[in-house]
Amino acid sequence: MYRASRWAGLVLAAGVPLAVVLALIGDTPYWLDSPEFVGAAFTLNPAHPPGHPLYILLGRAILLVPIGSAAFKLNLLGGLCASGALAAAYAASMSLVERGFGVRHPLAVLTPAAGCVLIGLSPAWLHQALYAEVYALQALLLSVVILCALRALLPGGTGRERWLLGAVLALGFTLTNHHLTGFLLVPGLIAAVTASALERRLVQPSRLLVIAMVLVGAALLTYALIPVRGAAAPSLLLGRVENLSDFVWLISAKVYQKSLTGGLAHPGDVAGVLFIVAEQVGPWLCILALGGLYFTVRVKGSRASGVLLVAAAGVVLAGRMMLRFDRTNPDVTGYLLLVLVLVVVSLSALSAALHNLSRRLATLKASALLAVAVLVGWQVSLGWERIRRGVLVGDGVERAQVEVREFGVARLPPGAVAVSTLYATSFLTWYGRVVEGERPDVRHVPLPFVGYRGEAAVLVEEWSELAPLVRGFLVSGSLPASEMASLSQDRAVFVEPDPFLDKGHIQYLEPQGLFMAFRPEPVARRDVYAAADATADRIDGLLATRGVLEEPQTRRYVLWWLYNRTLVLARRGYTSGAIRCAGQALDLVPGVPELIALRKYLTDEPGPLKDPMPFLPR
Repeated sequence: MYRASRWAGLVLAAGVPLAVVLALIGDTPYWLDSPEFVGAAFTLNPAHPPGHPLYILLGRAILLVPIGSAAFKLNLLGGLCASGALAAAYAASMSLVERGFGVRHPLAVLTPAAGCVLIGLSPAWLHQALYAEVYALQALLLSVVILCALRALLPGGTGRERWLLGAVLALGFTLTNHHLTGFLLVPGLIAAVTASALERRLVQPSRLLVIAMVLVGAALLTYALIPVRGAAAPSLLLGRVENLSDFVWLISAKVYQKSLTGGLAHPGDVAGVLFIVAEQVGPWLCILALGGLYFTVRVKGSRASGVLLVAAAGVVLAGRMMLRFDRTNPDVTGYLLLVLVLVVVSLSALSAALHNLSRRLATLKASALLAVAVLVGWQVSLGWERIRRGVLVGDGVERAQVEVREFGVARLPPGAVAVSTLYATSFLTWYGRVVEGERPDVRHVPLPFVGYRGEAAVLVEEWSELAPLVRGFLVSGSLPASEMASLSQDRAVFVEPDPFLDKGHIQYLEPQGLFMAFRPEPVARRDVYAAADATADRIDGLLATRGVLEEPQTRRYVLWWLYNRTLVLARRGYTSGAIRCAGQALDLVPGVPELIALRKYLTDEPGPLKDPMPFLPR
């Protein structure tokens, strides 16, 4: 009976969340990095720093499966990895319950299984499982590390050294997918192995160290994808890797080192990270999980495992707190998936510890296992309620992206130059080009990436007429007005609005959908007003479409575009058009202080806005 219940728990833990993912999975990528990952797997190009070669190789492999679109397959990869991570979390929990606390009761499977369903239905976990991103794969690898490490550290098992080497190999692969979150697990693993060695459970440490180094080196060979493909097939989005310096620059992710706070985390960031974890599983279960960690460290047989769990949770939380915190960015929750796994393992340990504390009464022993499972199950019901109410509106993301692409590059004239200034637009435009085959005639300049190693050279090699524009941007750090004007003499040039556009550009801009046309001569006011009003009418239609703008990141993208458009119109002197655009943005997201202040200023002092700096986001 116990064996059957154990297998039933595994099916429940991994199968229920996977079924939900399969029911919700969409046919398009998400915003942010998701379109880039689909395009990188499709072209077998390295992704943005640090390259993410393991994800790209696995993504390329799943593209060979003859089902659905490329985006659907990469989204499916996330769902499968997330389900595998839950299976590993369940197995790790059961190992701790059985070998750490000596509990083998049919009801012992309830808390691990219900806990996996709980985190599998949480907003953070579901999001990473539904869209092409590296974090679901990283959660799988990190969960395997925890599983193998517990099998090696807990008493009563065989093959300890093999399990430990398995943990090291999985850890090596985490370094080829998202190396920062992989490194965050290293201190806990070292502390746990040290504690186990002091208990004399591991033998021949020098031999194990040599084999471990070989396994990590073998895993790191995955990085060979970057110089091979980065030089042979350069990307029009991220350039090429030509030498060792380029390779080190890419894999070290030097471009993101500015995200480090450089000191102690801000109290608001600490509270924000802890709130996110509590939001996913409930504050009471987080507190109970601390009790599970306490018992795991106190019980002699599970002490080394407890050291691993405590150190891993502490370092991962501290690492996330030391990075810049943006509550609306799903990457923040991606870093915390391992913490959710550790919460499940800790709750399972608490259930088993309470069971052992109730040795005298058989009924009470079963009740202790059941009580924790009921608390977890109650929180699961809240997860189902969130799904029922439609918090995840994948259809809205798909419709919004179709609208953005039709409103953007799709409407440009043949041979046009499109300069994107937002990361999201750059990724989505590149995805449409390389995956969907959209508008290969358009010369796309992804301005956020022109400064990346090799990107400027690749753009100039592909389209030599862009050389003055690209070089001028690299020298001055902004779009050179003279080169833009010269280029627009020969072909249509379009620029995505940006708050840092030089004031010399404003008189040449004419609103045209997502982009603004850059004319070779100053544009007459009546033409600007007519084009702005036509675009505003279409925006009204988009805002009235139910479901499209309910998803947070979609709303954020449209809000930023409307804000930039408001600034351009205000600087051009079309006050009523700018006030209308600001009103549209505030209808979408009420209470934005910069927009409220800008609208009030334009109402009180009509005329061209000379200095946008007071109204820029802090």
